[in-house]
Amino acid sequence: DYYACDSRQTLEDLNELILLSKEKSSVLHLGTEQDLSRISEKKDLSKILPFDQDDTNFLLHVGSAAWYKNRKAVFRSFIHAHACLPDQNLKLVLVGPEPQKEELDDQLKNWITFNPSAIHSLQNLPENTLDSLYKSAKALVFPSFIEGFGWPPLEAAIRGCPVITTRTGAIADLLGNYANYVETDNQKSIDQGMLQTLQEGRSNQSTISLPSHQDCRSQYFNLYEQLIAY
Repeated sequence: DYYACDSRQTLEDLNELILLSKEKSSVLHLGTEQDLSRISEKKDLSKILPFDQDDTNFLLHVGSAAWYKNRKAVFRSFIHAHACLPDQNLKLVLVGPEPQKEELDDQLKNWITFNPSAIHSLQNLPENTLDSLYKSAKALVFPSFIEGFGWPPLEAAIRGCPVITTRTGAIADLLGNYANYVETDNQKSIDQGMLQTLQEGRSNQSTISLPSHQDCRSQYFNLYEQLIAY
């Protein structure tokens, strides 16, 4: 009876594929968890993390090693930033699998081999740990080729974490000018975005308000009421 789309891009794709949907479709953004720290019991993070998050300059990536996550570009940009800003002693924290064979060329593999403590891979973390990482990271790096919705940039932004990302899913819909947008197929664009964000830091970061779970529920409830009345 009606099409509820979670992003503008989804709506545009739908309307292109199903012409009749234009008259009965709209965007209803999903809600973003406002406080991950409430989801699970607080734990001593020093026993979970292999570094001191309060005394470490680190960039963060949250996601799998799937091709569309574009982690190879993340690795290249991190190495570039590591060389350009030696005084920062940067680390890259992956909330996800270790760098996979298909993500590495010889140059990346050699660099990682000679810098074994520069990249940390964390898996099966309690939710409150992710919340804490967002709040401590220098930036979330998320240059995905495509996303269905794009949760991590939204979760990071609502916690004041700078975001380097692409205009995919609902990310640009909701983050607007908050994020530093880069081009997925342009390594130089990602390199520059990372350096710019690191040099600016959090001092210039604006606050942002995103739809909550309750906002999402209310929108769907109102839509159901309209359909039933119709």
